[in-house]
Amino acid sequence: MDGYNAFRPRGDTMLIVGSTTGPNASQAGGPAAGDVAYLIANMGSNDAYVGYGPSSGVAAANSAVPLIGTNVACIPVPGRQQRIVTLSPALFFAATTPSSQSPVTITPGDGV
Repeated sequence: MDGYNAFRPRGDTMLIVGSTTGPNASQAGGPAAGDVAYLIANMGSNDAYVGYGPSSGVAAANSAVPLIGTNVACIPVPGRQQRIVTLSPALFFAATTPSSQSPVTITPGDGV
């Protein structure tokens, strides 16, 4: 396909742990300018709701399990699945799970 490239890492992979209580946010590395594709991989069996933002507080606040009738600025990643999303550079990420814990990796890069 013209115009589409396979995902290519452009920074170190980081690990965050999604849990039911107070997520801790970490800042992703990678390019400092332009759009960045982030490969978000849920390595555990529990669904993870990944929040992101320009600060650790925003990322943690956006990392919430949605309830019926509410809007949450998060990326749902089912257990043992992955997503590639294109966002701003140098973002913070945090994850929340509806039960137990789940390791989630974030890799910055390019492509789909």
